[in-house]
Amino acid sequence: MRLERLLARLIAGFLLAAAVISLTAPPALAKSFAIDEVDIRATVLSDGSMRVSETRTFNFKGDFSRVYWDLKKKPEQELEILAVAGPPHETAYKRVGPPFTAADRPPGMYDVSPGSSNAHVDVFFQGAGKLTFKLDYVVMGAATRWADTGELYWQFVGSGWEEGARSVHAEVLMPPGVTTDTLKVWAHGPLNGSVGIEPGDADAAASATSAKIVADVKDVPARTFVELRAAFPEAALEQAPIERTNNLPIILGEEKAWADEANAKRSTARLLVGGSWAVALLAGVFSIAWAIWAYLRHGRDHKIEFKGEYFRDIPSDLPPAMVGALMRWGMVTRADLSATLLGMADDGIITLEPVTQQVAGPAGAGARDEQTYRMTLNREKAGSANDVAAMLSRFIFATGDSITLLELKARAESDPVGYGTGLRDWYDVTSTRAEKRGWFETRATGWIIGMYLVAFVSTGVGVVCSLVAFNILLMVPALAGAGTLVFLAPKMGRLSAEGAELHAKYKALERFLRDFSRLHEAPPASVILWNKFLVLAVVFGIAKEVIKQLKTTMPHILQDPDFALTYWWLESAGRDNSSPSDALSSTFDALTSSFATATSVADSDMSSDIGSGGGFSDGGGGGGGGGAD
Repeated sequence: MRLERLLARLIAGFLLAAAVISLTAPPALAKSFAIDEVDIRATVLSDGSMRVSETRTFNFKGDFSRVYWDLKKKPEQELEILAVAGPPHETAYKRVGPPFTAADRPPGMYDVSPGSSNAHVDVFFQGAGKLTFKLDYVVMGAATRWADTGELYWQFVGSGWEEGARSVHAEVLMPPGVTTDTLKVWAHGPLNGSVGIEPGDADAAASATSAKIVADVKDVPARTFVELRAAFPEAALEQAPIERTNNLPIILGEEKAWADEANAKRSTARLLVGGSWAVALLAGVFSIAWAIWAYLRHGRDHKIEFKGEYFRDIPSDLPPAMVGALMRWGMVTRADLSATLLGMADDGIITLEPVTQQVAGPAGAGARDEQTYRMTLNREKAGSANDVAAMLSRFIFATGDSITLLELKARAESDPVGYGTGLRDWYDVTSTRAEKRGWFETRATGWIIGMYLVAFVSTGVGVVCSLVAFNILLMVPALAGAGTLVFLAPKMGRLSAEGAELHAKYKALERFLRDFSRLHEAPPASVILWNKFLVLAVVFGIAKEVIKQLKTTMPHILQDPDFALTYWWLESAGRDNSSPSDALSSTFDALTSSFATATSVADSDMSSDIGSGGGFSDGGGGGGGGGAD
């Protein structure tokens, strides 16, 4: 079962690392902006020029002082900036003149840098939050008068914007004489946009019968253009110069080819989105169904015959360390080592007596006396010890039949590798013996690994599908399936029928030892049985609690000369004025803490002897930095 524990620790470590990264990740950049709305109103005049009024609403995080436009045009076209307005309250800005540098950025003013193929407009302000700017310009020669048609072909949102826009709305009023039934329009850009024709509104430049192009696009990505193309009667451009070339067939041919291509992309996109939903749902449903089936088939606990809440006897003759391994799914701890020592004392295999031993003092000081305990092995009774106890006695008494706790610590200090290896061997062998009993169904290991792998694949499918469909909701079914798998995977490590029955009885015994003083019944009176109970209480980690209850409910048990642990104390330490139970507790604490100290010493020395470390050094060179204004 070590593999399952390793997997669980790896997953827990991954989740912890993810949480730490999310908590310690550097905050987002102090300055950023988004474009909420773009509203464009344009009017095409009969001389081929077009007046444009573009309103952009920015959402600034942090203090900003400039926005800018790069308006592209053909070399033969002329583009003139008419006006700029901005915060506060759409105030009309003034155009700056020399002497002027970009570093000045005077709020409430703008600057234009004209070129042969573009006009660069800098607008200066000071502020943060949601701010709206309006740019008015006119393009001479925006519409072309061909021999057979008039044509407007204009990119209202260029591909040079470094941030996308949540919505773009454009209205283009056509010249007088262009009606809804004589106007053909096309739009290029994101495939989620819409374009239509509506009757225009009367104004100073066009009659009420002029048609109007209306286009809407949501969530325009950064560096993505939105352009409109229109074909209409060439007579509507009566004041524009005429090109003696027929261009309508070319326009219709190009637009048909592009429309076919766009429709094919839409079909593919719809197929990908629909397929992504289907795959994500299928992955989620399959993961959940398979997880439930696997759990019901291979993970659900075996039916237990024992149904009682309490068990008032020793369920089996298992060594205490094996009981601990059963209760902790193959893991052996120091509590099991301590219980094994008490069991050996109860069986008379070892005795313990307090002694005074001289130890060397600090540098420059003489030797001093220190209280400790001596453990002595009874070779005759050691021959009847179980395998787990026999191995522990061979480890402790490797140098003789008697050893003090101070000598045990000195042994760990002098030979940390040998001490640490020997102790870990006892833990490993005990755990292995428990696993060989067949209590833990090893076939569950493959199911646990498989469920974690399927959970990983399900999550990956959800990520891919959400990226393909550009919709994070596709992660929901996949994550639901993965979550079900991760939740049920640890539950696949079930006990065998025999192991489950024993586990239930030992758990019921643990509940009894916790509650016996509160039960309205007479507890067992056998001193021999209480000897065994107290050893198992050490395994369960409730020994002191059991002794406390015995003091109040069954003090005669503690005073009984046949009570093994009290007898152990009386034979080893002699009588004193303290109660036997308190003496027992202090002796046992000294014993277990001594083993813990010796083990920590060995672990520390071993790591410094055979390990390797790392850190910072002061050599080498190189590096670099960066920043932003």
